[in-house]
Amino acid sequence: MLTTQQVIDQVRSDAARIERFTQRREGFLDALDWTMLTCEQVHEAAMLDLMLEDDLAEALQRATSLLGGEGR
Repeated sequence: MLTTQQVIDQVRSDAARIERFTQRREGFLDALDWTMLTCEQVHEAAMLDLMLEDDLAEALQRATSLLGGEGR
């Protein structure tokens, strides 16, 4: 069984990992020649961006929720 602190640490780690991946991905996407991509590839890139944003928001919400529940 994990302690509350271990869960919080895990969520923070997940959020940091998603944040680092997102930053690396932004650099990669900035270097792309978007005119060479198909409409489908552009759409898939946009969809992945939305999923990453959702994942990061969920991780941060979980961390906030856990930290708020710690004092109870």
